[in-house]
Amino acid sequence: MDIRQLKYFIAVVQNQGYSRAAEALYLSQSTLSKVVKNLEDELNTTLIDRSNHKIELTESGKVVYQQGLQIIHSMENISNQLFGIENLKQGHINIGIPPITGTLYFSKIIKDFTYLYPNIKINVTESGAHKIKDKLLDGEIDVAISMELSKEANLEVIPLIKDPLVLYVNRHHPLAEKESIEMDDLKAQSFITLNSDFELRKVFTYECYKHDFIPNIVFESAQWDFILKMVDEQLGVAVMPYSLYNLLNFDNIKTIPINNDALEMDVNFLVKKQKPISTPLATFIDFTKNTIE
Repeated sequence: MDIRQLKYFIAVVQNQGYSRAAEALYLSQSTLSKVVKNLEDELNTTLIDRSNHKIELTESGKVVYQQGLQIIHSMENISNQLFGIENLKQGHINIGIPPITGTLYFSKIIKDFTYLYPNIKINVTESGAHKIKDKLLDGEIDVAISMELSKEANLEVIPLIKDPLVLYVNRHHPLAEKESIEMDDLKAQSFITLNSDFELRKVFTYECYKHDFIPNIVFESAQWDFILKMVDEQLGVAVMPYSLYNLLNFDNIKTIPINNDALEMDVNFLVKKQKPISTPLATFIDFTKNTIE
């Protein structure tokens, strides 16, 4: 049994006869009659009572007619929804994103994308980079926005931007007069950092270990604004992305470049390899790349 057979059978019932149904389908009456008979043979039942001149359905015919209508309707819905997705008339994108990355870049990107494509619904899951990666691998989200983590064979990395990490200090701090600093300048400092869930924290501490010291971390938090507020209150210094400075309202904070090219936040899209990318997601990726560049 196939869709064509169901459509022809339904047409016979709705047109109350083979002749008018054949005209509506642009078929010969004999062809239409043969298709309906083949359907009956495949189902091993009689669908139409042929003892009368008018079309009357058997009990089996009523079941096939009603179920056939539902199948045809479902197929039409599938076609309509696929058309809507491919033409960006509808769709969903599930995004995983760390808090700082979302604050720095994606609040405006999502706003502008939603304005252009109001019927594409974006669901955002916010968490640290490694938790986001796990959700991507488990299929809970469609795309992760993250620093590049340890190599993962099942993930494809689409680079977006590199943002240098700089030292945030209070303007009264002894280092505030420097134009730039070396890693050795950081050995005696008290640091306020992101907690250990964040890849930025790991990048920073790894670079400290490479330069033969363990950073003195006095406070940690998952909130960048709280971290910088504590810097503003002279409770310590912080190593954070330079782009955060554009969001600041702290008059007493300044940034100082660190002479270490490894200290940077690289922002990428992560997607699962061999998993098809939907038209809405592909459009969002292209839109983001064009916006950030």
